[in-house]
Amino acid sequence: MKKSTLLITLIAFYAIIFAVTRKKSATTMREFDRVQEQNTDTTWQMKDYVYAQKDEFILNMKTRLAGLTRDLDQFKDRIERSGDVIKADAKPKIDALLAQIEVLNKQLNRAVTATESTWDSAKGDIRAGYLASKNDYQQASQWLSEKIAPESQASSP
Repeated sequence: MKKSTLLITLIAFYAIIFAVTRKKSATTMREFDRVQEQNTDTTWQMKDYVYAQKDEFILNMKTRLAGLTRDLDQFKDRIERSGDVIKADAKPKIDALLAQIEVLNKQLNRAVTATESTWDSAKGDIRAGYLASKNDYQQASQWLSEKIAPESQASSP
C-alpha cells in the first residue's frame, strides 16, 4: 500500500514537473519566434528593393500580408471566445485592421503593375502601410491580452 502511494505521488510529481517545464519551453519558443520575426522585419525594412527585384518584393509582401491576415484571424478567434464587452470594444479595432489590409492589397496590386518610374512610390506606400498595420495589430493584440488576463484571473478559483 505504501509503495503504491509513493509510486503515485512520484508519478504525479514528475507529471507536474514535465507540464511546467513544457509550458515554460513553449513560452520561451514563442518569445524566440517573436524576436526572430522582429529581426526579420528590421532586415526587411533596411533592404532597398530596386525595380529589378520587384518580383522578390511582391512575393515577400504577399507572404507578409498572408501572415498578417492569419494573425488577424487568430485575433478574431480570441475575441470570439471573450466576453461581450470585449467583443464590443474590439469591433472597431477589427474593422480598422480589416480596412488596412484591404488598402494594403490594393497597394500591392499597384506595386505589381508599377513601372520603373512609379516603383519607388508604390514600394514606399505598401511598405509604410504594412509597417503601420503590423504595429496596429500588435497594439490591438496587446490590448486584448491585457483585457483577457484580468478576466481570466477573476474567474479563477
